[in-house]
Amino acid sequence: MSDYELDRAEMLEEMIDSSAVFLHDENERISFWVNCNDLWSWASADGEEIPYGEIENCYKLGAITWACVRRNLRPFDRCEEEMKKRDAWNDTLDALPLRGAP
Repeated sequence: MSDYELDRAEMLEEMIDSSAVFLHDENERISFWVNCNDLWSWASADGEEIPYGEIENCYKLGAITWACVRRNLRPFDRCEEEMKKRDAWNDTLDALPLRGAP
């Protein structure tokens, strides 16, 4: 295993340990997904699949920011407020279009 693959493995391990990322097994294929539950609407079970080449970007941006950028969607208002309270809001999220904006 190369150092590059080991680095990705460690990134995935950390994101999985924090519950930001989960594994999905379907049709004998394992994939990695960002946990997006309740991010864009209440009581929603949602996720964004992480392509192998995006693991490092997801880790560096943070799983939630990465998923929002990937979908070009800002979190719903309540989630945005909570992220700002926890100092988890950033310029990348702030640059996303406002919800409901054309």
